[in-house]
Amino acid sequence: YTEAENDRAADARIARRAEIMKYARAATLADEDALGNRPEPLRLDRSLTDLAIRRCCDALYNALNRDSLESVPVGGVEAALLAWDLTSGIDGAWRVPLTLVSTRRGHRYMFVAILLVLGGCVGSLARSTLKELGHLPLVKRHASQAVERIVEVFARRGHEIATLYLGVPAPSPVPLQEAAERCVEWRYL
Repeated sequence: YTEAENDRAADARIARRAEIMKYARAATLADEDALGNRPEPLRLDRSLTDLAIRRCCDALYNALNRDSLESVPVGGVEAALLAWDLTSGIDGAWRVPLTLVSTRRGHRYMFVAILLVLGGCVGSLARSTLKELGHLPLVKRHASQAVERIVEVFARRGHEIATLYLGVPAPSPVPLQEAAERCVEWRYL
């Protein structure tokens, strides 16, 4: 993408934020109540390539070999990259990033996992102290059922899901105003 295209995408995100806040005020919602609908910045900047993931994971593996495990922080994103890399050798598998943003007692939390789809089976890998979030076995189910199971775990612990991203966020080629007026037609995913 060119710099001009990136600028247009940034302008579209700003315009979307303004629209959300306009509707939030009209519904007498506080700005923070509309935060769950606000698009988060695209920090990956189109850099989620196999080579970029390989380099990132190599650096993590080298650090783990060189230092003690306690001195190398591995967060949710790093764990998802490792899961992505470790499952890259499974022929025919689709690896789909899943990001959940939740709120609990006024605090925001982010959970990142990799959904693994293989032959009608769906599972997930993530970093979590809860076994049911860290690993979902690869069994016959739909991706929506796997996501629903993860959301249920959060709900049982008092979290409310504010935003769910399935896949890697990317700027829309359709201008915001046109997208708002056009009906969504689902063909295939």
